[in-house]
Amino acid sequence: MLFFYILISRIKKYLSTLTQGFDMKKSILGAIIVLGLLSVMCNKKEDGLFLLLDYSGNEQWLYSFEYKSQGLFTQKDSTTSMTTLINGTLTGTSADAEKLSLKAGDITITSDMVKDEEKQALIDQLNKATYDLSLKLGYPTVDTTEKLPEGSFHDWDLYRQFAKLLPTLPPSKVKPGFNWERTATLPVRTDQGNLPCEVYRSYTFDSLSTKQDLAYISWQVRYAVEKEVIDSGNIMKQIPVAGFGAGSAVLDVKKNFIKEAKMNFESPVASIGDITVNWYETAVITLNSK
Repeated sequence: MLFFYILISRIKKYLSTLTQGFDMKKSILGAIIVLGLLSVMCNKKEDGLFLLLDYSGNEQWLYSFEYKSQGLFTQKDSTTSMTTLINGTLTGTSADAEKLSLKAGDITITSDMVKDEEKQALIDQLNKATYDLSLKLGYPTVDTTEKLPEGSFHDWDLYRQFAKLLPTLPPSKVKPGFNWERTATLPVRTDQGNLPCEVYRSYTFDSLSTKQDLAYISWQVRYAVEKEVIDSGNIMKQIPVAGFGAGSAVLDVKKNFIKEAKMNFESPVASIGDITVNWYETAVITLNSK
């Protein structure tokens, strides 16, 4: 609005000079130029931009990640909280144009629920696994056609976080305020075997900073397995079967990569007798400075 106000003021100034006998040809020419510019600005159709993620430009990427889970166990008026905090790095290589391979490292674990020997086993497991993300759609996604790594529930956990942290982008140009939806079916490992889990996300292109070449997007997410599985004898392994949450990401629209993505998630796990269990997760990935 300020820009158009300045243009209009310039036009008024040029027109006023016509009645004052100053350099009329220059005034008329100036008025025509400014009027033409105003017309172009008013009639220009903004086509928006493609939200792209291209990880083929660098051979290696380094992200730091933080994952926190909190279980709230409530019985009558008493609530017990148990938390797990996992920090580490994700080194990505994209030698294959259709695949981004991630390797975890520098893992630290603080937990009320995991014993020391189990912590080390989990660290070894995370350090040993390679997490492959598909680039076939033009951005990193969990490829449900590939076989997931074998192992415990925790081995799937990073893939489950990727499924909620990595945005699915629209194939056409968009502008701030644009909304889109995506649904995918992913396997969730439980004691009953791998069960299909429907993941639904509703996205919004919140804003664009042209000065910093950054796009801000957010989404709501929910998922649930098609078959409810609650094992009262081993309830902790049934945590990921359903839930809802929200995520957000900052995209570099000039270099086409994720600068940061974060999500929070809530899963009402079960009610057994007078005990209710609720599960909360947060996860953040941040591109390390180069």
